[in-house]
Amino acid sequence: MMLYANGQGIARNYKIAKKAACDTDAAVMETVGRMQHLANMESGKEWANPKIDICDDITSGFMQGYCAKIQSGLADQTRAQQFASLTSNWNIKERAAFQKLKKQAEAFITARSDLEVDLSGTSRCAEVLEEAETQKEDLLKSLQDFEAGNLPAFSNDGYTKLDRELNRVYLQLKQTKDPEFDTVKMKDIQRTQQAWLTETIG
Repeated sequence: MMLYANGQGIARNYKIAKKAACDTDAAVMETVGRMQHLANMESGKEWANPKIDICDDITSGFMQGYCAKIQSGLADQTRAQQFASLTSNWNIKERAAFQKLKKQAEAFITARSDLEVDLSGTSRCAEVLEEAETQKEDLLKSLQDFEAGNLPAFSNDGYTKLDRELNRVYLQLKQTKDPEFDTVKMKDIQRTQQAWLTETIG
């Protein structure tokens, strides 16, 4: 559909693009949206040199996950370039330390997104990827801040207070019955906590 509608390397052919849109396994309203989108492109109602993407007219939770996966892959490529640029002047020891931290961070991010996101809805795949994206961006932002000299400043008392509050909430959750209609259980939180401790202490 995109190939013929967008004229990518070939002449635009809306007839074939519409057939491809109809043949695509999709929710009814997604197909309706794509057909209207293609009709607008063909009639000139869209802007100059119009484009269509398979993710433009999605309505289903399944396709949200599919499209989120595409965006996540693109974001991973951009972050990899940014990490490489930030660490380009580091020595071998510093790079080795960063690779160890990155590996531990990735283990936590996987645990956090896979175990602490409710998977009961049809958009669960997209929500898992979005949570992973949030954590990955936080890691990158932290490294950028550190390189700029903006280091976190906490007193021992402040750290103790925050740690005490974290443990209070954690114990409270342990004493609470697992929700019946939520996929996140206490055992999942415990596994994620173990991954977090490995990252921060290990």
